[in-house]
Amino acid sequence: MINILLILIVIVDFVLFLFLTGKKIYQSVQNKKVISMNALDVMISFVLSDISDEVYQVEMDEDVDSEVDTFSENYQVIVDNKIRDLMIEPYSFEEPFLMIDPYNTNTTAINIYFEDEGVVEYTVHVEDDSIPDYTNTLYQTKVENNYGSSIIGLVAGYENEVHMTLTLEDGTVKENDFVFNMKNIKNSGNVSTTLEVEEGNSVSSLEDGLYAVLGHDKNYNADIYLYDNNGILRSELNLEDYRADRIIFTDDDSIIYSSNEDELIKVNSLGKIEQTYYLGDYEMHHDYRYNEDHERLLILASKKESETIEDCIISLNLRDGSVKEIIDMKDLLPEMYKKAFHPEENDYGGSELDWVHLNSIDFIDEDSIVVSSRELSSVIAIDNIYDEPTIRYILSVPEMYEGTSYSDLVYQKNGDFTASAGQHAVVYEEDDSLPEGSYYLYMYNNNYGGSATLPDFDFTIYFPGVGNYQEGEASYYYQYLVNETDKTFTLVKKIPVDYSSIVSSTQELGDNIITSSGLSHLYAEYDQDGDLIRKFKYTSKKFAYRVFKYDFNDFWFEETTA
Repeated sequence: MINILLILIVIVDFVLFLFLTGKKIYQSVQNKKVISMNALDVMISFVLSDISDEVYQVEMDEDVDSEVDTFSENYQVIVDNKIRDLMIEPYSFEEPFLMIDPYNTNTTAINIYFEDEGVVEYTVHVEDDSIPDYTNTLYQTKVENNYGSSIIGLVAGYENEVHMTLTLEDGTVKENDFVFNMKNIKNSGNVSTTLEVEEGNSVSSLEDGLYAVLGHDKNYNADIYLYDNNGILRSELNLEDYRADRIIFTDDDSIIYSSNEDELIKVNSLGKIEQTYYLGDYEMHHDYRYNEDHERLLILASKKESETIEDCIISLNLRDGSVKEIIDMKDLLPEMYKKAFHPEENDYGGSELDWVHLNSIDFIDEDSIVVSSRELSSVIAIDNIYDEPTIRYILSVPEMYEGTSYSDLVYQKNGDFTASAGQHAVVYEEDDSLPEGSYYLYMYNNNYGGSATLPDFDFTIYFPGVGNYQEGEASYYYQYLVNETDKTFTLVKKIPVDYSSIVSSTQELGDNIITSSGLSHLYAEYDQDGDLIRKFKYTSKKFAYRVFKYDFNDFWFEETTA
């Protein structure tokens, strides 16, 4: 009787498993709306848009338009094939082929195709005194018998006049003018087209490029918004269901960025998604970095269905798409994990334990990295990341690790300064002029004294002057000089910036320093002396996650010499 009962229980469990699995598969198929190549080929056509009588757009059958996943491989391939079929015929610079955002990855980009290769300069003008002209040089990509480029810089909601000059190798100059009516195109995230700008006292120039505002207003469903040096929105990269944590530039003239919690996409200069990378059992958060020599990304991740979050690092092989977990911080800091208090709810409203909260990663060398832990207010260097990871050192206050076996790993402060608290965006910086074993680390020191999993730790004692979640006197750009020979770290540069307890970043670009203070709703660019060049303020219900600046050379733009 007992055996029969056990068999019945097993059968019921198996049937329930099949039901739940089948339901998940059905829901996944319904959500993705996978449509065959042949069906899509019939559904998709190119028609003239209302932007101009010269500009085409993708049109799909009305009854399937909302069902098509435009980020799917099928959609991308069909659209690309249709464009390539048209590109067999050469187009002239005087009468080019124009198409707006054919791959649905860049809202205001208009692709232009013509047969001539040369230097293509263009200027975008709108009839608004508050919006200066935008000028750049197009990067050309060979497409069958033509060259293709994306015109970046058009302003949504305006009529845009574009003057274009083509200089051929023999010195011949051709000119053409276009008018693109973008009045019916709106920013999908309802972000500001123009930002409030505050001029600083520095006489230094801003670095060239576009500021990528990442995770505007919320962590999810936030596109990438690209602003120029005058605070004008010049481009919007569409995402699916997640913010992008940064943009990675590869050596084959493509970019990679996150589009979903468990997906990254590789996009070419014309906007086509060339490859989608799936992370399987993992979801990304906060940061990822590119190891060019190994052709892989290292990604801060949480394992799905785990009782802890934001404590793993995975490796994504860009050659074959394979994913491997290389580091679990519970294995490296088990004593800190065991002593962590488990709140009923974490920052995201879930019940998982967020005990270390990794929020940035960077390479020291091919086999060593440096990560930032917000919960432990620690910068941690890790060796042998692909084989047997071990902690090389920790930068924090010794009291954080008092009574643990990690106390000997904490480097000593060299000088009278307050260590970083709740820091973000830690970056390794080599300098050949320094002695062997010494280098710089720079970061955004939030100066935030809080840890939900260490409620008994008094930050105000060990991190004097720290703020709380709502307010603080200032956050800082910090630059440490790390001396591994002496096992010390020294604060060599400190720049006060607007306070932000969380969501923040800093970046050294050329001669300048760029910072983002998310909870203050602004980002800024400073010179090396810490003097403000220009500050940009945006409107937001919550915040922008991070801001990095990119020049997009050899992608959208061709670098020119003055």
